[in-house]
Amino acid sequence: MAPRGIIRARTTEYDTAWDSMGRPPLPRHVEDLIKQLSPECSLCGTTARTLQIAHIIGWPEIRQRVERHPHRAGRPQIATNMFHNPWNMLRLCRDYDHRTGCHDRQEAGEITEEVIVEARAALDRLPGAERIYGAFVDQRLLAKARKEVVDMNVVLGGLAQVVDATASTGRPPYLLNHGTVQVNRAQGWIQWGNYGCPDGPEPETGDREA
Repeated sequence: MAPRGIIRARTTEYDTAWDSMGRPPLPRHVEDLIKQLSPECSLCGTTARTLQIAHIIGWPEIRQRVERHPHRAGRPQIATNMFHNPWNMLRLCRDYDHRTGCHDRQEAGEITEEVIVEARAALDRLPGAERIYGAFVDQRLLAKARKEVVDMNVVLGGLAQVVDATASTGRPPYLLNHGTVQVNRAQGWIQWGNYGCPDGPEPETGDREA
């Protein structure tokens, strides 16, 4: 067991890092996913205004929720994962001159959270959404992408979106990373191992499994 002084120092370090943490930048892969799912405003359907990615639950509320998490060291990553969860985002229009865009109205409280949540859920039901999620899952599992912190809850959530759409196609499991990752979209599972696939990129040395 670590001495109390070391524990107190670590606790102070964790608290300082958390207190000084600002709104985390949006990862490019999540931004690309939302833009593909929502090429127009997810509420009014316009493309005539500026389109921005909006969060259903804002950063201040995310911070308040994570404040209650008992593991101080993990708070920054937990908050980042919650805030940038793809199901916490959609694309809304912005009207800088008159403030009448859907994003403007959301910020003004004129559009309820229930309406925003339903609009986000509708994106997952659009034709072709399963193909976008399928590509997203594969790209996140590639060795190059897995150098970053990969939120497997998001990967599995994306895989869950393709299960019904691919189950009827009879698509067999396929391999990634020179046979080290096996993906079955039809049944919604991922397995790591050594499947001896001669194709795909060689796994990089020191690549850590997510």
